Amino acid sequence: MKRQANWGTFTTKARGDEDLDTKLYPFRPDTNSWYTSDMARRTQPFGYTYPETANLTYPTSQAQRTELMKAIGKLYQPLAKSIRLSKKNVPTAGASLLPQANIIGQIVNQQLPATTEKLQTIVANLPSDETLIKNSQDPTKPFLRDLAPDNKYLEWITNIKSEKHALDGGYTVHVFLGPPDEANTGLWTVAPTHVGTFAPLGQPNTTQCANCVDDQRDHTQVTGQIPLTIALVERYLAGIIPDITPETVVPYLTKNLHWRVVKVSLEP
Repeated sequence: MKRQANWGTFTTKARGDEDLDTKLYPFRPDTNSWYTSDMARRTQPFGYTYPETANLTYPTSQAQRTELMKAIGKLYQPLAKSIRLSKKNVPTAGASLLPQANIIGQIVNQQLPATTEKLQTIVANLPSDETLIKNSQDPTKPFLRDLAPDNKYLEWITNIKSEKHALDGGYTVHVFLGPPDEANTGLWTVAPTHVGTFAPLGQPNTTQCANCVDDQRDHTQVTGQIPLTIALVERYLAGIIPDITPETVVPYLTKNLHWRVVKVSLEP
C-alpha cells in the first residue's frame, strides 16, 4: 500500500509515494539491488541482535513474550519491584543501586571533587557487592520500603524543550545533580553527578534535507525527558536526602539541579 510522504529526504521528493518496497538509499545487500523496508524486518541479517531476542521466532508466542519480559526484568529491575522486595525484607532488593549510592555518598559527605579522576579512585576501592548489600541491611541505614509507606511514590523527571536546529544543528543538553566539572566537558557523560543527556537530531544550515529546511524556517521545537528518580533514590540510600517527597526534592533540585549545553561540530 502506497502512502504519500509529507516531507522529502535526501533521496525522496516531498509528497512522493512510498511503500514497503521503496529503496532505502544508500544501503544495499549487493551490487545489483538496494535494501527496502520489507527486507529490513529483522536485525539478524545485518549482523547484530540481543542475547534475549536472538532465538525468537516471529510472530512470537505468549510463552516467548513471557520469557522475554522476565529476561528484561532481570536486566532493568523497576524501582517499584525493588521497593516491593524490600517490603518483603529481601536482602538484595535494590542491590544495583548501591554502588552508585556509595560513590555519591563519598563525594558529597567527604566534599570530594566530582571529577572522572576522583571517580576512578573511588570505584577502584569500592567494597564488594556482598559487602555493600550487607552494609545496607544495617538498621541505621535507609531502606527502599520506606520510600512508599502507602505503596506509592512520586516519579521525578526533567522536561526539556528546545529548538531542534539551534546552534547550527549540533548540540547536546547535559543534566547533573551536583556541580559539573567545567574543565572537562568531553567527560561529562561519565562524571559521577551526570544524570542524562538530551541530543536533538538537528541539521546544519547547509543541509539539503527539505524537511529540515522547513523546520529551520519555522523554528520547530522538540521535547525530551530525563528521569531523575533513580538518581534521587541513590542519594536517599546514601543518606543525602531523607525521602523523595516534594518537600524534600523541590528544594534539593533548586540547589543541585544543573544543566549545560554543548555545541557539537557536524563538520567531517
